[in-house]
Amino acid sequence: MALMAGPSAAGAWCAVVGIPDFGAEAAARAGVELDRLVLVPHPGDQWLAVASAVIDVVTVVVTATPPRLSGAVAARLAARIRQREATLIVLGSWAASEATLRITESTWGGIGQGHGHLASRQVLVSSAGKGFSGQKRQTRLWLPDAREQVRLVNPGFGAGAEGGWAQTDLADEWAAFAPEKLAG
Repeated sequence: MALMAGPSAAGAWCAVVGIPDFGAEAAARAGVELDRLVLVPHPGDQWLAVASAVIDVVTVVVTATPPRLSGAVAARLAARIRQREATLIVLGSWAASEATLRITESTWGGIGQGHGHLASRQVLVSSAGKGFSGQKRQTRLWLPDAREQVRLVNPGFGAGAEGGWAQTDLADEWAAFAPEKLAG
């Protein structure tokens, strides 16, 4: 949802294919414009046809790990994504991905002395792939912070109620990243 929020806020259409438990209300709270969101919860045996059709008309497609595809079909789909200047975000592994993002560390906040509510989550996101010239990158994010915002963790600030939160959100990050396009 956080990866869709920036493009959606910038006016892009997004789609979610094959994720029946995707929460539209949570997506809206994350910044996804529901007026420009296409949901196909159950594509069934037609995953490839649905994904291909959706890629033709939207900018960002989020899907679960697709069914087994031959290398040739995956290559054709990747070519279509590049041709349409779309972004495919696959939850799970997919051999045709250009880049992979993984949460390698996670810490929750909000629980006091054995009671309370989860209020925030700080994660270390690691990226690797073809688009990074073999370089691995890592960054810390609040996913979300106590104000339900996805933000970069800024190590330049001290620890405190507001410490550690950068003033940049993922919409700004997407604007800087968009020319590279992430597939996978």
